[in-house]
Amino acid sequence: MRTDPNMSQKQHELAVFGRFVEAYRSLGVQVEYGPASKEPADILAKLKNGAEIGFQLGEWLDPSQAATAKRKARLRTALQRVLSAFSPEEPRNLAFVAIEVKSTTFQDKDADEFKNEFSRLISEVDHDCQDCWAMMEFAAYPTLQKYFLSVLFSPRDSRAQRMIGERLDKAWSDLETRELLEHFHEDAKAWVEAQGLNISYTVQAPCWIQFATDGGASSSENAVQALTRIISKKISHYGRSDSRDIRLIIYYDEAAIYNSPYHDLKYERFEDVAQEAARFLAKKAFLPFTKIYLLNALSPGPEAFEVWPTLAKCE
Repeated sequence: MRTDPNMSQKQHELAVFGRFVEAYRSLGVQVEYGPASKEPADILAKLKNGAEIGFQLGEWLDPSQAATAKRKARLRTALQRVLSAFSPEEPRNLAFVAIEVKSTTFQDKDADEFKNEFSRLISEVDHDCQDCWAMMEFAAYPTLQKYFLSVLFSPRDSRAQRMIGERLDKAWSDLETRELLEHFHEDAKAWVEAQGLNISYTVQAPCWIQFATDGGASSSENAVQALTRIISKKISHYGRSDSRDIRLIIYYDEAAIYNSPYHDLKYERFEDVAQEAARFLAKKAFLPFTKIYLLNALSPGPEAFEVWPTLAKCE
């Protein structure tokens, strides 16, 4: 939901709190809010009855995993830009190549050698490729080796390509599915823009060159560990030094794109992880906040749950 990557931290905090009061409508109609001037509050909300509530914010995010994902995303964009600029000749026998990148930064000085090595690789593989196979060693291509983890080659008329083609043809023959496919790209772009995520849709490599995004099987374990870490960090960092009403909001935002997902068979809904957070907090002997909330700050509809001292959806 970072609508502007250059927004200040205070602006971002205000935007997050705006999503919180959007979800928590009964509170939102009672308060006016702005940046707090005194720790530990990030946001100071003033109620109509004159009372004040301070809110401390914490993002549910695995910073290490997010940093790796962002480096990969930047590298994919950089390589797409290089490949789109010199437009390598489309192979005669390969239907497509799918590239999995490393977590590193592209160096502009490598652009020319990258193009040469990539063109040579495609030419050599295209000459006699008979079936799908994955290349994971690039000793003969030192520049590619700096940036590629693997490349999957799929020849034309291979069993895999025929299967994909048959399924796409079947999908395309269905009017409803065809409409969904036609709108998918624009819907995905709109979603990314709504979240304020800095992902480029304007620079594209030739269509036969694809970049694999991070994926595969995953569990909720990493996400839940990241959630309990940020909660623990916040409650251990602050002590209740006065009688002010200070509350904590843990919000879910960039983790949706940069971290392993929380949802699986165990946690199908955001409410399920809210229950997990409540169970975790129930075991704590001392908490420096009067209330703790879990906020899903994503568009279009934010959700908020009180997870301590009670468990309840904020409405």
